[in-house]
Amino acid sequence: MKWRMLVLFTLIIGFTLFFIYWYMEQARVLEIQKMSGSDRQICGICHTEENLGFNRKNLHFPFRNWQCTSCHINHNTSKRGQYVIELDKLCQSCHPSEKLMRSSQFLHQPVSKGRCMDCHDPHGSDFDKLLIVANDKLCRTCHVMGRLLLFPNLHKPFEEGFCLDCHVPHGSKTRGLLALSQKELCFSCHFSQVGDLFKRYTHKPFIEGDCTGCHVPHGSPYKPLLKNESIALCADCHSDINERIQAGLSHPVGTNISDPWRGDYLRCASCHQPHGTENIHLLRLVKDGLCLECHPFDTYIVHY
Repeated sequence: MKWRMLVLFTLIIGFTLFFIYWYMEQARVLEIQKMSGSDRQICGICHTEENLGFNRKNLHFPFRNWQCTSCHINHNTSKRGQYVIELDKLCQSCHPSEKLMRSSQFLHQPVSKGRCMDCHDPHGSDFDKLLIVANDKLCRTCHVMGRLLLFPNLHKPFEEGFCLDCHVPHGSKTRGLLALSQKELCFSCHFSQVGDLFKRYTHKPFIEGDCTGCHVPHGSPYKPLLKNESIALCADCHSDINERIQAGLSHPVGTNISDPWRGDYLRCASCHQPHGTENIHLLRLVKDGLCLECHPFDTYIVHY
């Protein structure tokens, strides 16, 4: 019986104290709402430069100038962060995205849903563009790429966290939020490959700019960022040639056959240039010159 009375007494005291605190807070808020003056004079009663983070490197313009009511309405303690309009439309009232929406076939999900604060801090930040964390770490807070980072071959921008070298953060005309078309984007860094576009013979995915037909953009177990092991990758499209190899009707390839020219195992790319060349069948060298790279001349004559 005593413990029940003790619990009841504690609850009564607790509710009484809570009611007194709530009443005093409401009275204080009403007094503040009746006040006239600048946002700094009114909001600054509770919110100081110290606790708001005015010491950060980059400050949002209305925040820096104490234009609190550009985004917030005078609030009571029952609901924090009340805004002048719905939050998913608030940022667009100053940063209109209609042009972006019209010109972009593909939108970053936070942008399409008005969740700007998934990436940006509305008050201030020590990082550019008011980002909530450093640019090279931000994307990975949502896009978990840990498995890819374990691969032995990584695309340099991906490895160093420079996602915006290839992607745009808001919207794009290109799938994957690419900054340019795939062909333009890859050649903007790999410009040494541009000359192959003008060779007499070119690989179809290469001339069409379908770089990811063979390569992956982030990380791979295979050099140079191939989607699959080199021989298996070629066989995905050239199944007829693969059948001939399996039947022993074509030059053998395989991880158990040494390639003395390249110092690795013999693969399709040992003889064929995968982008473009002046030689038919995308051969690296003309006719017998290619064979003689691996087969000594006397062996070549005896064989034939």
